[in-house]
Amino acid sequence: MSATANALDFETLSSLLMEEINAGRLTLPVMPDVATKVKQEAASPTSSAKKLSQIIATDGALAARILKMANSAIYAGLSEIKNLDLAIGRLGSAMVVALVIGAAGKETFRSEDRGFNEILGHAWRRALAASAASRLLAVQLKDDAEEAFLAGLLHASGEPVLLETIRTLVLAGTVERPEEELLTQVLSEYAYLAGSRLLAKWGLPESLFTAVEFQGNPGDAPEAYARNTWMVSLSAAFGRGEDGLSEHPAIKQLGIEPETLEGILEQARLDAREIAHSL
Repeated sequence: MSATANALDFETLSSLLMEEINAGRLTLPVMPDVATKVKQEAASPTSSAKKLSQIIATDGALAARILKMANSAIYAGLSEIKNLDLAIGRLGSAMVVALVIGAAGKETFRSEDRGFNEILGHAWRRALAASAASRLLAVQLKDDAEEAFLAGLLHASGEPVLLETIRTLVLAGTVERPEEELLTQVLSEYAYLAGSRLLAKWGLPESLFTAVEFQGNPGDAPEAYARNTWMVSLSAAFGRGEDGLSEHPAIKQLGIEPETLEGILEQARLDAREIAHSL
């Protein structure tokens, strides 16, 4: 099917993308080897900070990220940590895994297309804000803070997947390069599903990739994952800089008082800068 002879519209591009999604032809990045090893080691009953440290130490940039987060204002103790084992002990294995996978996710927010790369830069900044808000919401609600952090950080992970798929279609001559307005439309419609496919491929928990998939319509999420999905939905809205979050439907669903939310979001703005510095 070729659309190059005519102006590309939403229906045409949507149809092509759904064909790619349903046929399993999305270009889904492979999780880096070091991230896979960290994830597997952390799940082992004999896992230890020392073993995790040995894996992470093979990637100098990743080790530096772990140390930065351990010494950030979010986690910093009375003294600076310069030892990777101690940094892992301070953060906890769950947060270390979240950071390692988050760092892998960050690498997907790049494109060889300059225009697409600019879009992805904005998406990553939204993700940083969402990760901070999602983590603090989970702490407030006594939920899994590390998983919430990762869900917020990767809530827009479908955007690079879709943009790479579109770039492939453009290079193949299947479609003309979409205008930014059209890109915004299709990303808002299909990125959630693409992101869910990526995170499922990476072997992340069903609760996480389900929350990513249904964040646009949390009321449709399976009941078991409704709470996670509402948190991601609210955090994503915060990342987008939306006004009136005290009236967001998630407030009622999560049982959060508007005054409590205001404090959470104020802290999230500070934490987002710390996370950006670490990642």
